[in-house]
Amino acid sequence: MIYEIIFTLGHNNDEEAIYRGCRGDILIKDESGLYYSTHYTIPGSIAGVLSSGMVCYMCNHTVILHELTKENILKSIQELHDLQFYKSWKPLTEERVIEFYYPKDDWISYYVEVDDYK
Repeated sequence: MIYEIIFTLGHNNDEEAIYRGCRGDILIKDESGLYYSTHYTIPGSIAGVLSSGMVCYMCNHTVILHELTKENILKSIQELHDLQFYKSWKPLTEERVIEFYYPKDDWISYYVEVDDYK
């Protein structure tokens, strides 16, 4: 299985994402053409939300990383596949992809091949 990992805002916001501790502009596209939205964050970012007086943290399609880097995002794909994210995450409709992630001008894609037998 090969996944296309799409940074829809390119890498222009890498420094901002590291500062904020979260990144929600990344799509995972599977071989059948289905897109899945993701929300990458780090534990410190969640702690910041909770220390602001909130009792809980909730976000769909959340992936928590030790460090928010492109390399860790790409490495996480094998583990997400092993956890069968595609069975619990609802894929985006084409209309939603167009509404929230177009135009494609800034998209940067990477391809990650995963082992189905891990």
